[in-house]
Amino acid sequence: MPQLNKALIVLLFLGGCSSTPPAEEPEVMGRNTLTEDDHEIPAPVRPAAPTSQDGAEPVEDGPTVEMTILTEGRTHIGPGGVQITVEKLTPGSPATVGLIFRTETEESAADFKANYAEGVAYGLLYTLEVNGDQLTLRVEPTAITGPIDMYAAGTIAQSDFSERPECRGTNEGEVLNQSIGNTNGTVMVRRLRSKDDILCSTVVGLYTRRIVE
Repeated sequence: MPQLNKALIVLLFLGGCSSTPPAEEPEVMGRNTLTEDDHEIPAPVRPAAPTSQDGAEPVEDGPTVEMTILTEGRTHIGPGGVQITVEKLTPGSPATVGLIFRTETEESAADFKANYAEGVAYGLLYTLEVNGDQLTLRVEPTAITGPIDMYAAGTIAQSDFSERPECRGTNEGEVLNQSIGNTNGTVMVRRLRSKDDILCSTVVGLYTRRIVE
């Protein structure tokens, strides 16, 4: 009987060693392909960016650049807490616009008779476009404190003229530029062959430092 017990113990030991452990489930993150079930799993939703009191959201080109649509009497709180109120918005061709900028200690106003305008106030670069009784406002922090001069605007316009065949004229020596400042923060630069022969024109933003139209 003792020998039989020893044999039984050996058999049980061998039987335990020969059992195969359960196969591990492959990790989902390690797969290179997606199954039909995977396609049914909804993608994670990115939390919405904080909005201002008028529902403005940051635009794609940077978290501190904001764009919003306002009507008369509405206020947008921009970067740095600067409040921008549309004090007046009268539709027309062009529209009449009055903005009020407020900080905790200061206040200033900007008035335009235009459907597009731009400027700088309290460290913010702003542009506005009017469409009917709505105004699209774009603001971003800036180190710019004032407009560029007419010469710099002409240089920016020249880069636009050089890409447009109609601006070159028949003889480059006969062509000249004429700059006309506007009250909406822009300057119109005309390409002339003579006083009454305008080849083309372009508008440069004195604060954005780019071609506006």
